[in-house]
Amino acid sequence: ATRETYPSLHRRLDFMELVSGNNLPNSHFRDWTVSNSIPDKWVKSKSGTHNSTFTYPVTGIVGTKAARVTVSSYISGESKWLFDEISVIPDNTYSFHNQYTSTTSTKLVALIRRTNGSIQTLQLGTFPASATWKSVDKTFYVPANTKSVTVYQLISANGSLTVDDFSLKINGYAYAN
Repeated sequence: ATRETYPSLHRRLDFMELVSGNNLPNSHFRDWTVSNSIPDKWVKSKSGTHNSTFTYPVTGIVGTKAARVTVSSYISGESKWLFDEISVIPDNTYSFHNQYTSTTSTKLVALIRRTNGSIQTLQLGTFPASATWKSVDKTFYVPANTKSVTVYQLISANGSLTVDDFSLKINGYAYAN
């Protein structure tokens, strides 16, 4: 059955996948492609003028793997690990969770890709440096006409950020047939 032939069925299957719990693949960095040392379903991202070193795997809080980015010679921009955009059910509220350690303050951002291709970013908060693992828990609204979402914690100064234990869960569901 194709999505085009049975759109209602696929909306229901998407819903079942989302409400069954964490819908982020490889949320604990357990799977990777050996050839390039990048965790499956994750991307390294850098913008601006600075040096970034992306390290995987490093010791995590959940299991044995996490991901780290270290920034030096900072002038501008940001660096982060981010999970591949995932499909979401629009017009609903989602809860995001991850854990981190860092040597400098960090920011949490949701990137929302709309069905027309435009991108909206939501600033979800700023978090202090922490030598011990700290939890980040934020809720945000995914508007109508949204295609996909990713959420990332970024570093925009000299220092390091280690991330692990990601989840994204739907809080409510306004299903329209």
